[in-house]
Amino acid sequence: MSPSSAPVVAPAPPTTAPAVRARTVRIGSTSKHGLPWYFFLGGVGVLGLIAVSGMTLGEWGEPVLARQGSVLRALERRAEGGE
Repeated sequence: MSPSSAPVVAPAPPTTAPAVRARTVRIGSTSKHGLPWYFFLGGVGVLGLIAVSGMTLGEWGEPVLARQGSVLRALERRAEGGE
């Protein structure tokens, strides 16, 4: 074949760069709607510590004044004492 009788080839369409996939990072199968489980575990732990410390302190846990009787008895004592 001679160069002048070579078949004419249509120019190839311009090639485009291959599509680049966006990289996604999988953090995990955690929910984005709510608090994590260890938050609740910590809350239960704190409440447990408060309860245990209250039980171990016993009467030292809540300082209260000595009871002096009911209000009616106090009023009677005032009436008798003439205060």
